[in-house]
Amino acid sequence: MGSGASTSREPEEESEGVASAAAALLSGASLEALSLDQRAALEQVKSLLEEDGWRKGNRRKGVNVHFKYSGEAGLNYVCSTCRVPDSAAAMFEDFNQGKAQQRYNEVCRHEEVLQVLEQPAPLGYERMVVGIYQMPSPMKDREFLWREWAALLPTEDGGQLYVSVAMTPSPEEEAAILPPNDKFVRGHLHLAATLARQEPGSAEVSAASVIMGDVRGSMPKAVQNMVAGNASSYLINFRDAHSR
Repeated sequence: MGSGASTSREPEEESEGVASAAAALLSGASLEALSLDQRAALEQVKSLLEEDGWRKGNRRKGVNVHFKYSGEAGLNYVCSTCRVPDSAAAMFEDFNQGKAQQRYNEVCRHEEVLQVLEQPAPLGYERMVVGIYQMPSPMKDREFLWREWAALLPTEDGGQLYVSVAMTPSPEEEAAILPPNDKFVRGHLHLAATLARQEPGSAEVSAASVIMGDVRGSMPKAVQNMVAGNASSYLINFRDAHSR
């Protein structure tokens, strides 16, 4: 679920510890309102970001990028971080509108909400979503199914943390919700998470995204890993939209 745009290069700036700094955004957040599954998802994100093995990538348009290879999936996780001149609450409301992929991912040409569940505050809507991602000819476009949820959580220092998490459901649930379509190749979203931490009195947030998706089909995983850094375009476009 990355971007098909070419990777632009900038002179590299020091960005060591990007993944661990992203993990620190979750520290001190109140998780009491979350379900056990949601807490487990955030713990998975935090543990992943705290692991060794993250490699520094090229800085793209003011966004730091790191990669971590997953031997199980054969693919790279991509962690991107930057500052965004907006509030955590505004970013939460933005995601709660829906269709964030269609608005911020350069290759998502269509996004449709199949199911929606309204959750009490501080949670937003929980949705089952299908997205269509454009691929270069002659490859078929990719179809992804995922469940997404978001929350605006208080932090122990008096700030706020916006979180959103999306993953493809189990194969059984996926097959029941969205039968195969011969027009597309079905991709798999291992993880897409966005974090935005706002300190008390600050007019901006520290934002991070971590993502790994498999487009499957005829594209080798080695090629997917070569262009994985383009996944940072989501955070770049998100930041730019909130900078206006």
